[in-house]
Amino acid sequence: MQPLIFSVITQFSDKDNMVELPLMLFFDRATFTKILEIIRSYDFLGSQMSA
Repeated sequence: MQPLIFSVITQFSDKDNMVELPLMLFFDRATFTKILEIIRSYDFLGSQMSA
Protein backbone atom coordinates (compact mmCIF):
# COMPACT_ATOMS: atom_id res chain seq x y z
CA MET A 1 0.00 0.00 0.00
CA GLN A 2 1.34 3.43 -0.92
CA PRO A 3 1.83 6.13 1.73
CA LEU A 4 -0.32 9.25 1.89
CA ILE A 5 1.75 12.28 0.93
CA PHE A 6 0.91 15.87 1.85
CA SER A 7 2.72 18.99 0.73
CA VAL A 8 2.44 22.05 2.98
CA ILE A 9 3.93 25.47 2.25
CA THR A 10 5.76 26.81 5.30
CA GLN A 11 6.90 30.39 5.82
CA PHE A 12 9.99 31.36 7.78
CA SER A 13 10.68 34.99 8.47
CA ASP A 14 12.58 37.43 10.59
CA LYS A 15 12.39 41.21 10.68
CA ASP A 16 14.10 41.58 7.27
CA ASN A 17 13.51 38.41 5.25
CA MET A 18 10.89 35.81 4.46
CA VAL A 19 11.19 32.49 2.65
CA GLU A 20 8.56 29.89 1.73
CA LEU A 21 9.57 26.24 1.62
CA PRO A 22 7.56 23.11 0.91
CA LEU A 23 7.23 20.61 3.73
CA MET A 24 6.50 17.05 2.63
CA LEU A 25 4.66 14.80 5.10
CA PHE A 26 4.47 11.04 4.58
CA PHE A 27 2.05 8.83 6.51
CA ASP A 28 1.12 5.19 6.28
CA ARG A 29 -2.63 4.64 6.34
CA ALA A 30 -2.72 3.29 9.93
CA THR A 31 -0.87 6.32 11.30
CA PHE A 32 -3.06 8.74 9.35
CA THR A 33 -6.19 7.02 10.70
CA LYS A 34 -4.87 7.47 14.27
CA ILE A 35 -4.18 11.15 13.59
CA LEU A 36 -7.73 11.64 12.30
CA GLU A 37 -9.16 9.90 15.39
CA ILE A 38 -7.21 12.27 17.66
CA ILE A 39 -8.36 15.34 15.71
CA ARG A 40 -12.00 14.17 15.67
CA SER A 41 -11.98 13.48 19.42
CA TYR A 42 -10.55 16.90 20.32
CA ASP A 43 -13.04 19.45 21.68
CA PHE A 44 -12.02 22.57 19.73
CA LEU A 45 -14.86 24.70 21.12
CA GLY A 46 -14.34 23.75 24.75
CA SER A 47 -17.85 22.26 25.09
CA GLN A 48 -19.41 25.65 24.38
CA MET A 49 -21.51 24.43 21.45
CA SER A 50 -25.26 24.60 21.89
CA ALA A 51 -26.86 21.41 20.64
